[in-house]
Amino acid sequence: MPLSCHFHRSLHHSVRRSSILKETVEMVFDLQLLLRLIVASAFGSNVVKAQSTSSPYEVKTCVVNFVGESCLTELLPVANPIRYQTQPVTNPNACEDTVGQRGSLSFVDITLPTNQVLYVEVTTNVVGQENVGVDNFHVRPSRLTEPWGMPNVENNLASFYIADTGQYSVEFASSELWKDLLRAQNFDALTLFVNPPMDPLPSDAVLIEEDITQFDNVGGGQLARTLGGGKYYFSAAQTYDWGQDVVYHVMDDTEVYFEQNSYVKARIIQTKQKVNNVLIRGYGVLDNAYPPTEYDIPGESDDGSRQAIHILGKNIEISGLTIVNTNKECGEFGYALNINANWAPLAVSPADSLGVFEAGELQNGNPPYKARPAHCQDFNMDDTQNTDFTNCPTSQNDGAKVSFVKAISWQMGQDGINAGKYGTVTDSFVRVVDDALKPWDSGAHYERITVWQLGLGWPINLGWWGWTQDDVGTTVENIYLIHNQNWMTSNDWPTTKSGQCVVGGVYGSSSVKSNYRIHNIFVETACSCAVGLEINKAAFSRHLTPDGCVGSIKNMSITNMFFDEEFFTAGATRTNNFLRGERYPGSLCTGDVEGKISDLTISGDVNGRALSRNDFIVPRKFVGTVPNLVFESVTVDPPPTTTSTSTSTTSTTSTTTTTTSAGDKTNDTTTSADATVDGATAKLSSLQIASSTSKQAAGDALRKAAEEAIAAGSAKKFKEEQEAKAKEEARKKEQEEQLAKEQKAKEEEERLVKEAEEKARKEAEERAREEQEREERERLAREEAQARKEAEERARKEFEDRRKKEEEDRVERERLEEEARTKLGMPSKTASSSSPPPPGFGGAAAASSAEATMKSPSSGNSIPSAPSSGGFRPGGFRPGGFRPGAGAGGAGGLRPGMSSAPPTSGGGGGDAANNGSSAAGGSNSSNRTPLIYSKQMLLSLREDEYCVCRPPDLPDMTVKSGGGGGNMGRRQSSSRNRGGG
Repeated sequence: MPLSCHFHRSLHHSVRRSSILKETVEMVFDLQLLLRLIVASAFGSNVVKAQSTSSPYEVKTCVVNFVGESCLTELLPVANPIRYQTQPVTNPNACEDTVGQRGSLSFVDITLPTNQVLYVEVTTNVVGQENVGVDNFHVRPSRLTEPWGMPNVENNLASFYIADTGQYSVEFASSELWKDLLRAQNFDALTLFVNPPMDPLPSDAVLIEEDITQFDNVGGGQLARTLGGGKYYFSAAQTYDWGQDVVYHVMDDTEVYFEQNSYVKARIIQTKQKVNNVLIRGYGVLDNAYPPTEYDIPGESDDGSRQAIHILGKNIEISGLTIVNTNKECGEFGYALNINANWAPLAVSPADSLGVFEAGELQNGNPPYKARPAHCQDFNMDDTQNTDFTNCPTSQNDGAKVSFVKAISWQMGQDGINAGKYGTVTDSFVRVVDDALKPWDSGAHYERITVWQLGLGWPINLGWWGWTQDDVGTTVENIYLIHNQNWMTSNDWPTTKSGQCVVGGVYGSSSVKSNYRIHNIFVETACSCAVGLEINKAAFSRHLTPDGCVGSIKNMSITNMFFDEEFFTAGATRTNNFLRGERYPGSLCTGDVEGKISDLTISGDVNGRALSRNDFIVPRKFVGTVPNLVFESVTVDPPPTTTSTSTSTTSTTSTTTTTTSAGDKTNDTTTSADATVDGATAKLSSLQIASSTSKQAAGDALRKAAEEAIAAGSAKKFKEEQEAKAKEEARKKEQEEQLAKEQKAKEEEERLVKEAEEKARKEAEERAREEQEREERERLAREEAQARKEAEERARKEFEDRRKKEEEDRVERERLEEEARTKLGMPSKTASSSSPPPPGFGGAAAASSAEATMKSPSSGNSIPSAPSSGGFRPGGFRPGGFRPGAGAGGAGGLRPGMSSAPPTSGGGGGDAANNGSSAAGGSNSSNRTPLIYSKQMLLSLREDEYCVCRPPDLPDMTVKSGGGGGNMGRRQSSSRNRGGG
């Protein structure tokens, strides 16, 4: 059923005044003013001052007592200026970070007195917004405003009631406009920030002057000033614009107040230390208007500090402030509000050996990470234990408190609100081009927040790159998503399968997220999908465990999501309700760091039909990464939860609904005190139109009505105090239960840590054993190599000794041969070499000479000649000289009987014949005298290079020691995949 059909009520008609005696009318009017003053003194008042604006809208208001009552005073322009912004980037067409966002935004702060109602009249001067009619006029969130009656719309003027504090978008446009890309990107918007009364500035607060001499680094560099403990305030009368970036540092017990209408172009930062008791309050504007004068200054302009507000510590309260970003430079990133950001370190100033922190360290980066120090995270960036938790919140009691804060930006990277661990955000507004709400830490609570999501980002983002720490028990409820324009970029971003939905993200954190509860999400206009959640160790921004693992998401419920319209598709725009855990966890990624989405419960209503499993893509191949997925029916469409119980009507009773975070049950109670107040007020209105025969009677009746109203106010205050006491007791009980859950979760975590430590110890022992074995193998290999080297050295030495001995033997043989020649009367060998050899020696001598001229193929050195014979045995030649009877053609030799005459040319075997034929170049090889090598001759040739050369294409068949060929049989060390796959 469309939300437009819920809580439809007709606007009460104005009470007609009767014509009575002039004196009676004057008396009644005077007494009515008296009554208003009395009631105002009991419930608070608001002084309205007129001020002109240059906005395309005109806004007038008056304060009334209940919905349907006519203004008792003249409608006046709003007291505060209507701020007007357009896309601030100088050349948005060349800046993709604007994602095409144009148009304008007008906004104004209006104070609503306690227990009263605002009557509003808006005139639009925007071309194309006139004559839209009542059906195409909206005051969003419609879920909150529809019970206050139908608006009245004529031409370019609309009037309506606002009966509670909050942030409201006034739109002269049909819901169909938000499906048109160009019209939505160029829409001129008006938002009304309706705030509760705020205490006046403390009288002892010190004025922060606009004088530039208050800062450090005047004349060059980044302007900065430290505000120590004490009270300070920015004045609406001062112009806080120095033409460059300015940083104020807060310390312990620093209080900074913004006077109403003050406008300050500066940032408030403390990331160099953790502080305690910081208060920032007021209905002023803080504008992150300029890029840093000098980048990468720790604690001022490093990536962890480039926010409008980023403070580390506990007991931090920020209330009422409007935070904008009008930076004209393209790509200047910076969140609106960060408390204890879980992805940034404690800034070290001056920078240490690690250098200045850059966000790029966690973008497409894998472990090991640098040893950046944690502030309140459980572990440092490199996953070593954090040991300093000074000034870190331990519960919602000392966690950050953010209320009635408005965050507005125009570029990517300029995200919304993150309140950190145990932080609480209520009654706030976010209109940004990137992720709006960032519940990334344990024990946080986000409630009653209006979100206008521009062209990129998740309205509720579940995390990117948080460091390792507990992330348990956060609640997000009663979120009013008036526009979700991320369908404009969801076709291209993220680059993974999941589109940008209402809830989700590409989770790449090492933290295990569990027991999150997201409930009552109201989506009004075009929206592509409900939940797009993916766990991915390759997320663009990520912080993995040392083993390359990503944390799981467990026991999460995303329930009671209400969509006024069917999911919107436009051309190729994907509309993926998508769920998938980590696809390829590493071998060491088990248990809570396996990256699964387990035990997720979802319920929703899409234009009257149930949100179901059929709306979702869960890849079949990876369905095991999303175990125990459950879809339920929504509970009864709840009435709106508001910040006040002051809404009154002309009926005699009023109903207040309280939504409890523990069980999400509604308790409807009839408030008799409210009924009495309403009755007294109605009686007063009736007296305005009744005929009276007596001034005295009319006066008595009015006095009685005033007394009844005062009494009713006292009774109502008493009841509110009792209700507040009951709520406080319920909150304490819920907190005790939460603490018990956290204690149980902590014990479970300690158990898991012990198991992980034991596992790590065993793995370390296994690694040590493997390392010992590897070292032993290396030692044996070294010893084997040394043994081979020594064996080769011994062989070389033996060879040299053998060659030397052979040379000595050769010399000795030659000496003995010479002696034998002498004894036989033969000429010496040297002498015979110059004369014709005796028969039988010519061929050997010629072969010996030929061998002596051979060259080594590799080195070119001459190959040593072999001896001409096998060497003489002891005793030399046989006695008797030449063998007698040898013919001239006989084979030559020294044996007795051989002829000493040289062979003739026709002998066919003599040396002369050989030499002659050789000279002629045509001798037959069969006529050569063979050269016979002895064993010694052959052995002398074995070490020459031409004997050990091998062709380059010959396979290496060398036999190696230590097992089979190719090192087969050796134990190989195994490498672990520490990158997770």
